[in-house]
Amino acid sequence: MIAAVVADLLGLVAVVAVCSAMLYLAYRIEPHWVAKDEQRFLTVAHDLDEHGIPAGRKHEVRVYLDDDAVGVRQRGRRHRGTSIWTVSAKSPTPPRGRAVYFLKRVTGDSLTEQMALRLPATSKMISHLDERLAATSANAVRRPTGQPTYEPADEDVAPVDEDVAPDPAP
Repeated sequence: MIAAVVADLLGLVAVVAVCSAMLYLAYRIEPHWVAKDEQRFLTVAHDLDEHGIPAGRKHEVRVYLDDDAVGVRQRGRRHRGTSIWTVSAKSPTPPRGRAVYFLKRVTGDSLTEQMALRLPATSKMISHLDERLAATSANAVRRPTGQPTYEPADEDVAPVDEDVAPDPAP
C-alpha cells in the first residue's frame, strides 16, 4: 500500500515537472517565419518607452518591407492595425543567437514611438533590415546637439526654420 502511494506521488511529481518544462520551453521559443518573397515575416517585438526600456511583454508581430519603410502589425487580441516604422539602429550587443533592430514610428499617435524587433541571427531578413538601416543612416544629418534629424527626400522642399515666425497674411 505504501509503495502504491509513493508511486502515485512520484508520477504526479513527474507530470508536474514535464508540464513545467514544456511551459518554460514554450515561453522561451520565439516564433520566426519568412515568406518566399522575403518581403514579409513574423517575429517578436518589444514596445520601448521614451528611455529605450521595454514597456510590457514581448509580442508577435507581422512585418512587411516596403520601399524604405517597415510595416508592423501586432497579432493577437491587442490588434492595433498596421503602423509604419523606419529602422533606426541595430544592437551592437544582442543576446546570443539573436539580432535586435530598433524601429522608430513614422505615423500614428501612439505613446510608444520605439520598438525593438528580435530575429534569429541566421534569418534571411537580416540583410534586408541592414539595407534599410543603411538607407536611413544615409538620410540622417547630425545637428550640433548630436540628435539625428531626417531631411526631406525631395530636393525642392526647403526646410522650415523653427526660430523664425511665419509672415502674417496681408
